[in-house]
Amino acid sequence: MDCEYNVRALCVTLNYADISGGTTKSVSNFAKALSADVLSFTSESLIPSARHGSGITHIPISDSLLGRLYGLPLSHQIRRATQLARSYDVIICHMLFRYHNEWVARLGKPYYIVPHGSLDPYVFGYRRLRKELWLSTIGARAFRRAEAVIFATRREQQKAFRGIGSDKAKVICWPVPKDVGEGLGRAEVRRNLGIVENDKVLLFIGRLHSMKRPVETIEAFAQANQDGIHLVIVGPEEQYTVSELQSAAMKCGARNVHIQGPVFGDAKWDLYRAADCYISLSARENFGYTVAEAMSAGLPVILSPGNDLGHELVGQECGWMLGTDERDEAVHAIRIFGDLNPEALKRMGERGKRWITANASFERFQSQLLELISAPHVNRIDLR
Repeated sequence: MDCEYNVRALCVTLNYADISGGTTKSVSNFAKALSADVLSFTSESLIPSARHGSGITHIPISDSLLGRLYGLPLSHQIRRATQLARSYDVIICHMLFRYHNEWVARLGKPYYIVPHGSLDPYVFGYRRLRKELWLSTIGARAFRRAEAVIFATRREQQKAFRGIGSDKAKVICWPVPKDVGEGLGRAEVRRNLGIVENDKVLLFIGRLHSMKRPVETIEAFAQANQDGIHLVIVGPEEQYTVSELQSAAMKCGARNVHIQGPVFGDAKWDLYRAADCYISLSARENFGYTVAEAMSAGLPVILSPGNDLGHELVGQECGWMLGTDERDEAVHAIRIFGDLNPEALKRMGERGKRWITANASFERFQSQLLELISAPHVNRIDLR
């Protein structure tokens, strides 16, 4: 679908770099759908490894105290950003709690806010007072002036802290790429991992961070104690290193656990095709790209209640949508997965793939976004 509307859009975000994970992927999708440019308030140290190219501008954030804590650039860089923004008709403001939010709100242009999970109650488990103060002052003005607040799932909207933004909410499911096709064969990927063809593979892809709960995943897998099942964990090191998770697996007696660093592109899709089920026990995922990608590749899923996408999947019979974070519930799901035959798992995966095709295509995302942005503005900007 071609973008045929006559509105110049600008996506404003923070740290537009691959290290920012799903947020950067989402901003890129917004930019593609709207033929928009990207203006990123980016930490100076991150600029060399950030995304660059036509239509991408980085405003450096200095290493001052306000720079580190609030994303405040130097004054001449703010003037530069303001001059650039004047040529655009509408702004899509991504992420919260930083200077770029109040800057967008002062531009006097129609704008939309995309929280990217920033209003999830989990986020208020740390630096709560600072965030509540921001929401009651700068944030209150930013939300009041916004045309709409765009959430990725209904569950993300429902969980929004104190209902902030719910009066202007628009839910648009993020788009998911289709399976990129054949790369390495299933047998070759398994052979590289030391897994025989008839064994089952339970796959985890995500940052090795406590929020993603990789240790809890290993412990649940160990307690399930199923023969013929392998747990494959891949992702960039953050709070945990690969060796630390390997030690955690040894400590709890988990067998057949394979832990690696990050994978990207074709190598990631090779893993999806080599697996039999995807698992995420994450504490918070306002969407969860790897979950949706795994479903697009035809995998059934085991999802914690922190996966907001899972709440959209209740009744679809495409996996196990856990009701709590209790380990026993995850253990039970892993055991059922281990007992099911390949044909039953394939049928579950096919149901999930159909849901993704119907609800998370790029064409649908673009159509809904264009309809929202192109509509006559109902909530005119309140400059109070």
